Amino acid sequence: AAGLSDAGSMADRQNMFAYRLQIRLNKIPDHVTDRQALLVGDVLATGFWAARISEIKEEDTVLIIGAGPTGICTLLCVMLKNPKRIMSVKDEGRIRLIHEHYPEILTVSPEACADYVRANSDHGGADVVLEVAGAESTFRLAWECARPNAVVTVVALYDKAQTLPLP
Repeated sequence: AAGLSDAGSMADRQNMFAYRLQIRLNKIPDHVTDRQALLVGDVLATGFWAARISEIKEEDTVLIIGAGPTGICTLLCVMLKNPKRIMSVKDEGRIRLIHEHYPEILTVSPEACADYVRANSDHGGADVVLEVAGAESTFRLAWECARPNAVVTVVALYDKAQTLPLP
């Protein structure tokens, strides 16, 4: 197995000739399974990218909507930015997992999220919201929980086009 070391690629096949001067292939060590390599090359890389482009500062309240594999990897990468507060939204099973492994993370159910974020942030909403869940309701929730002029990073993919919930 091989992994791309530059910007990355998501395709069944890749024309390496077109990129031969820009990309190096790295051999994935034999002790790393294909599943582990995929986690690092896709899911963790997505979380890292999301945290990097979200302009997170140490005084920020960050809300992560979704706590599946990509959401957890996003959470870990956001933790590296050392924001003032991190909140995570997901169902009860994932909330237990987050509490067990990351007790400093505030958690909330989707139903209580908007009020909880407003009550636990300095500016009436999250300074940064990362939408990782990918449902129509979570897209809308991201905008409802963001303070005015917040950064909202949409990481998820959707089945259909989404409409911004503007007043």
